[in-house]
Amino acid sequence: MAQKVTTNLIDDLTGETIEDGTGKTVQFSFDGGHYEIDLTDDNADALREAFSDYVAAARKVTGRSGRG
Repeated sequence: MAQKVTTNLIDDLTGETIEDGTGKTVQFSFDGGHYEIDLTDDNADALREAFSDYVAAARKVTGRSGRG
């Protein structure tokens, strides 16, 4: 007998199944922690919208400084 194993991506916020070909794994950093979350396209857009004003006002960190 053959078996077929499937893996479903689940939205980490809502628990709903993300359909094939949709959804996003979003990475972000906050207060020194680095995070990754799987989201539907709508929830990924909502997260980006929530962060957009803060990202626009922030300085981008490009690497370590040479101090030491």
